[in-house]
Amino acid sequence: VDPEGRIVERVIPQGLSIEGAHYPVRPILPAIAARRHINRGFEALASTDDGQWLLAAFQSPLAHPDVAAHAGARHIRLWWIEASTLRVAGQFLYPLDPPLCFRRDQRQGDLEPSDIKVGELAWLTGRSFLVLERASLSTRIYRISLGDEHRLPEAHLDPATRPTIEELSAAGALDLPVVDKRLIFDSDQAEEIPADLEGMAILSPTELLLVNDNDFGVEGAETQFWKVVFADPVLV
Repeated sequence: VDPEGRIVERVIPQGLSIEGAHYPVRPILPAIAARRHINRGFEALASTDDGQWLLAAFQSPLAHPDVAAHAGARHIRLWWIEASTLRVAGQFLYPLDPPLCFRRDQRQGDLEPSDIKVGELAWLTGRSFLVLERASLSTRIYRISLGDEHRLPEAHLDPATRPTIEELSAAGALDLPVVDKRLIFDSDQAEEIPADLEGMAILSPTELLLVNDNDFGVEGAETQFWKVVFADPVLV
């Protein structure tokens, strides 16, 4: 998308096509991206400071091979992408927290595992990032680092590989590396911060800016920005 909001190119999974588009469409992403659960595609994208690499996160586990695997899986795929070619150079797994960790949502009623999702990424340094993990009312922000020891075998980018990551995750039988995560912020400790946090920006080593999603104001929600200040420089 250009600065005026016009679509200049669309990137889609291999094997798909879009008819009648008035802009270039490139089917170059791995075909397995088409297995995203409906309305749960790439929700988060971050770039390294030199613009050479992107980290993309699916919002939820894939529906691969079916919706039942999506509903039960507890790991989200992260893609390390070369910006110049949009080639996926590495795939990593991010483990989602159990519903009991999201206390404000729990107080409102039962929270399903499939209600937990990743809403945003922010680059820190090297291959270290912040991950915004959320339900509706509660948000938890983690620091992760992508080490080579966490990289998945390339076979798991092939839609034909069985059992799938999502099947293994749902069955509690995942024997694959996952990224380590360290909690740096829990909105349940700051309940004045609103629901539906979906954006964040790093202002300084001790300052993080958060913004909610107002969902077009359909239910009267307004866009709000909140600055979180840490006692120690954790955002470096």
